[in-house]
Amino acid sequence: MPDLASASADLSLMRNALEKDLKIPGENILVPGEEEGCRVRTEDLALSMASFQKLMQREDLLIFYFSGHGNGKSLFFSDGKVDLQSVIDFIDGMDIKSALVILDCCMAGDFSVPDAHPLDLEEGLSSFAGRGTAVMASSAADQKSRLTKPGGESIFTRALTEAMGERRLVRRGRFSLQDLFDETAFYVSLRNRRHPAKAQHPVFRSAMGGTLFFPVADPPEKKKAAVSFETPSCTVSSIKPMNASDARRLCAFVIPGRRGAGNPSGEEKGSAEGRGFVPETDRALAAMTREVVSCILRMPEERLYPGDRRLKGRETGAVWCYFAADDRDLAESLYFAVCIWAGNPEMRGRYYREDRYSHVTDGILVQRNISYPMLKKMQKREMTRETCISEYGKLLAGIVSMAETFIRGLQEAENGLAALKDLKERFGPWAGKVRTMYIRLSDGGRPPLDLYEWTEGICDLAGWVLDLSIYLERESLQEERDRWLIRNALRHYYESMDVLAALEEQAGIRNTGEA
Repeated sequence: MPDLASASADLSLMRNALEKDLKIPGENILVPGEEEGCRVRTEDLALSMASFQKLMQREDLLIFYFSGHGNGKSLFFSDGKVDLQSVIDFIDGMDIKSALVILDCCMAGDFSVPDAHPLDLEEGLSSFAGRGTAVMASSAADQKSRLTKPGGESIFTRALTEAMGERRLVRRGRFSLQDLFDETAFYVSLRNRRHPAKAQHPVFRSAMGGTLFFPVADPPEKKKAAVSFETPSCTVSSIKPMNASDARRLCAFVIPGRRGAGNPSGEEKGSAEGRGFVPETDRALAAMTREVVSCILRMPEERLYPGDRRLKGRETGAVWCYFAADDRDLAESLYFAVCIWAGNPEMRGRYYREDRYSHVTDGILVQRNISYPMLKKMQKREMTRETCISEYGKLLAGIVSMAETFIRGLQEAENGLAALKDLKERFGPWAGKVRTMYIRLSDGGRPPLDLYEWTEGICDLAGWVLDLSIYLERESLQEERDRWLIRNALRHYYESMDVLAALEEQAGIRNTGEA
């Protein structure tokens, strides 16, 4: 085979992108044959792979990049060829967490990936997410891989490295492998429109749980600690700005009683340690609201409105106090009353609306939630921690297993190797199963408070899987808008899985060490 001048140009682009955009240290990058003008023997490949295998640890990621000749079955080196599938299988067999294989050669799409690892509930999502092998190829099994110009770099490597530097993809200081491939394929498609006779279509197959995330920038600063304080009669757990275009407003989330204190008033029905009671009179609620507002108005502006300078110097015009009986109600956003304080006549005219259940008492609008007693009765008996982890864990495993199977099929449709109508027929029953499992989640028992965020995270992930199944039932999936909706749901599914893995460890459900 003739030498490819593009190989050297591709290498330069890839090295620069790995170091500059993916923040990979130069000493972690090994280029066989670099000193010999990119002449790489099969022995060089074998020795380099063996060397890397000794250095890598179980939680590491290996990126394998090849630019050169290919014929669909083999990768061509300077002294012979190597079976393409054997390279993928060898890399997949390494004792590492993740592997990404990138192939830039003709007929590159003729490969398979091994079966994905199932979710092991004992190991948890931290071990599952990103574990396995994914392969990105420059062209379909019957297509040539083209160059940007004679003697220049390849179209695919140029597109891939430009996508690595696309800041638009970065969320929370990182971007995902799925987004990287989608952006690369988009760049290549633009080239295809200009040169339809020389079109190539990148191929992506993954045997990973979820997806990979590449940290490419410093993560955003952690949110400042919630503003919380106590008054003589209640506890404010947090405050949230809800500014309008012309006024500063706040929401305060309040629980009557002070932590560890006795019941402050004889007119309320108390509970242990002064927590978990509902004041019986509107006057008591109005008095608590005034205490909260009095504390808020004395606080510095930067503490209440961090980073918001649109209304700098304006006074707080109104405060909503959402009253919850206890921490459980607060976590579930179940409030027995909402009180509004307005600071001037114009604000009172805007927000004070009296009706059967809303009355102005001592200058405060008090709104009672008449459904609160019924909603409290509807709450199921709390599950034990063990039962909750077991039941929600089984539902999570079922939802993830079905989603990952569907995503593999979706990849083949995107690769042009499966018709969307066949996908709809194949996964039609799957959509019904997803709905059934989602209903089981929503009908489950009441989780313990320390597992509430974890169970909510499972419901959030399941919701995006449900969206995927609903889109599958559309009459047509050919419209670009339909395809965007699927990709968007997929992106949120991956992000929800990542968040849920952190919640798992935070709740002490799994402790898998560093990921």
